[in-house]
Amino acid sequence: MTRAVVDANVVIAAMMNPAGRLAELINQVGIGYTLVWSPPIVAECHRVVDYAKIKPRLRVDDAHGFINLLAGAALIIESELPEIEAVKDDPSDDIYVSTALVGAARWVVSGDRHLLSLGRFAGVQIVLPAKFLEQIL
Repeated sequence: MTRAVVDANVVIAAMMNPAGRLAELINQVGIGYTLVWSPPIVAECHRVVDYAKIKPRLRVDDAHGFINLLAGAALIIESELPEIEAVKDDPSDDIYVSTALVGAARWVVSGDRHLLSLGRFAGVQIVLPAKFLEQIL
C-alpha cells in the first residue's frame, strides 16, 4: 500500500470541515494509503488544535481524540529521525520530509508553501492534497 506523510495543516483543515475533500483524504487512511507519522508530527497536531484562533473553528467533538485515532491507525516512526536541511525557509517543516524518508513514504501531503516549493526531495514527492487524492482514488 502507498505510504504518505500528511502534514498537520491538512489534518486540522479536515477537522474544520468534516464533509470536505481533506476529510475524505483522512478517511482514506488504512484504505487507500498508509499514514506515516512520527511523535513530533503527532505533537504538532495536538499543539495546533489548542491555538486560540483554531480551536473555535474545529467541527469535531474531540480534536485530541481524533488525532489519537489517526496516530493509532498510522505507522509511527519511533526511531531517531535524521537531521536534514530540506526546507530552507522553514526548517521546522524538515520533520515531515525526515519522517517520509525513514518511513519509506513516497509522498508528503501538505498545503504548506514552504514544503510544496520543494516539489520533490530525495525521491519523496511533496504535493497538495488534491493531487494525492487523484493518485489513491
